[in-house]
Amino acid sequence: MNGNILLAKQLLDRDDVNPDKSDNEGHTPLLTAAAGGHESVMKQLLDRKDVNPDKSSNVGHPSWWLQSMEGHESVVKQPVGRKDVNPTSQAMWAVHPSS
Repeated sequence: MNGNILLAKQLLDRDDVNPDKSDNEGHTPLLTAAAGGHESVMKQLLDRKDVNPDKSSNVGHPSWWLQSMEGHESVVKQPVGRKDVNPTSQAMWAVHPSS
């Protein structure tokens, strides 16, 4: 999608698209959007209840943890604000190392 918000919306409006499906490496659409810094697409995905922001890739990190390690604070804040994000996960320690 390369951050194309209109294409993302079209896909998310379809009943036959699973917005939380992982590829062979465990990458979800949310992880892909976060890795590309596509905040608008991330917001669309995070606004859905069927997207799990704590879902990890095959190496064990959720999408926003990877972005926190690269200093993309605005991308990290979106999932951290959701109630279903685990505040004791390794990802939160990366965002808030003094906790």
